[in-house]
Amino acid sequence: LDVTYLGAVTVPAALFLLSLLLTNQQDWLKHPLAVFIYFEPILVLVSLFTDPYHGLFFAGKRVENSAIILDAGPVFWFNVVYSYALTLLATVFIVRAFLRSSGIYRKQLGIVLLGIFFTWLNSIIFVLGLNPLPGADNTPFSFTITALSFAFAVGRYQLLDVIPVARDNLIEKMVDGVLVI
Repeated sequence: LDVTYLGAVTVPAALFLLSLLLTNQQDWLKHPLAVFIYFEPILVLVSLFTDPYHGLFFAGKRVENSAIILDAGPVFWFNVVYSYALTLLATVFIVRAFLRSSGIYRKQLGIVLLGIFFTWLNSIIFVLGLNPLPGADNTPFSFTITALSFAFAVGRYQLLDVIPVARDNLIEKMVDGVLVI
């Protein structure tokens, strides 16, 4: 369980940072918010690994060798709210960029949104108690599908190439007309 949290606390922050880069909104990283984005996962992990001393993560009811959290403390719930907020913001940023874009940029963002959709769907299924694997967390499976979707966007549509960001910075802010032959 502790090892799975290495990914669980970093994925929402990484997705949020990716959404800022994909939508050309790096200005958010200049604010004090950036410090919070980087340090919250570290603080949650420290709380998780030191939980036997304070009980703030498992509410003092940690079950050894368990793959799920049965009782949660305030740090766990803070992380849940934080993770959902970052994932929701990332989704909103990418949806807005998707609606304004066209061509290959729209395809790139569409594939990314498809991957994010699986994570949201998994979360809804898990929260509603409709988990097809009782007693297990199916989050790693949804992250695998999301990762495959992102890999497809990188391989097929050159998601992380410099060209989309350079195009936005150059063409969209240019005051003169451009003729491309």
